[in-house]
Formats: sequence, C-alpha cells, structure tokens
Amino acid sequence: CATRVAGKLHIGGVAGICESTTTASGCSNEAAVTIEAENKGTAQFYMGGLIGYNDRASVLTSCSNSGALKVNSPTTSTAFLYMSGITCSSSAEGHLAFDGCKNFGDIYVNCEGKWRIGGIAAYTASSGKATNCTVEADITVDCKTVTLLNLGGIIGETATKQEFTGNSFKGVLTAVKEGTEVNVGGMTGSSTTTGPVTYSGCTVNAEISSCTLLTKFSDFGHHILHKALTAEAGL
Repeated sequence: CATRVAGKLHIGGVAGICESTTTASGCSNEAAVTIEAENKGTAQFYMGGLIGYNDRASVLTSCSNSGALKVNSPTTSTAFLYMSGITCSSSAEGHLAFDGCKNFGDIYVNCEGKWRIGGIAAYTASSGKATNCTVEADITVDCKTVTLLNLGGIIGETATKQEFTGNSFKGVLTAVKEGTEVNVGGMTGSSTTTGPVTYSGCTVNAEISSCTLLTKFSDFGHHILHKALTAEAGL
C-alpha cells in the first residue's frame, strides 16, 4: 500500500488488528506486503506476516509466513515502529504464545525512527512463550540512522517473562549504518524485562552485521564493539 499516515497503520496477511482474545491455528500467508508511506512524524507502523497487532491474549499454533515484508518511507518517525514475520506486538494485557510457527519471508526496512523487529514477533509487552518456532530469512534494516533498534531472529524485544524453547534462526541480520542504541540477537534483540527470560534447546546459525558504534548481542551474553559477527551457536 502507498499512503500518508498520521496515526496508526496495522497491516497483516490475515488480520490487521485483533482486539479480542485470539486463537490462530494452521494459518499461512504467502503474499508479499509492501508499505510505501509518508510518515507524518508520529505515525506508528505495525506490519506482521499474519497479524499486525494483538490487543489481547493470543495463541498462534503452526502458523507460517513466506511472503516478503517491506517498509520504505522517506521520513522519520518519533514513535515506535514494529515489523515481524508472524505478529508485531502484544499489549500489556495480552499473553502471547507461539508454538510451531515458521517464517521464511525476508524483512526489509528503510525508515528512520525507533524500531522493534523480529522474525516471529516484534515485541511482547506481557509474558509469553515461543516454542519450536523456525525462522529462515534475512532481516535488513537499511536506514541511514535510528534512535533505537531492537532486532531479534525470533523476537525483537521482550518486556517481561519470556520462555524460548526449541526455536531456531538461520539467516542474516543486518543493522543500520548509524544508531544511538542498537541491540541485535539471534533469539531476541533486547530483554527489558521484569521477569526471567529463559532459553532451552535453541539454535542460531546467523551472520550478524552492523556499522554502529555499539551493538548488544544479548543472546551471546556479552557486548562487542566489532562491526560484524558470524556465529554458529547453540543456546
């Protein structure tokens, strides 16, 4: 779609926004989705391969996306922007659980601002689980600069208790040319959490590259100042 956005834009291959408790099983999207938009400065983008935004508790089982997702906006937003292979975000009132979900669609972003991006989910505001999920895709953030980027192969950012069990990511994570704060990880980019985040039986086979001054690779348990990292790790 091509548009001018001043408020919120919710786009998903199956649903743009789910405002009640949601159960999705065996749903799939194969369509490529592209946003060519002029952001009016405060607009929020929510783009998911299946669902743009979940406002209440949701359980997604054996859902998949193979469509490429792309945002190209020449403007800068001061609001948070979200993008993911399955669903972007959950509210603080919505437990979000994924079981056996898969994403094979590449994700490409060219829009300056504050981004949360994940291969399965962009952001979980409430407790959640990701179990036996698979991502085989490249995620590219091609902005000149961002004020914040949380980029994860499975989930971009977790805000509270989260369990990762038996998940795998394979692909290339490419961050921005410049950034104030950039957090990149094979499972999750950032865990700004009030509860424990646990990893069990997860695997990462990733090339992670960034030209930023500081990149936090949270899933590898340390901070590095190098511009590129190639890793094969079992977490």
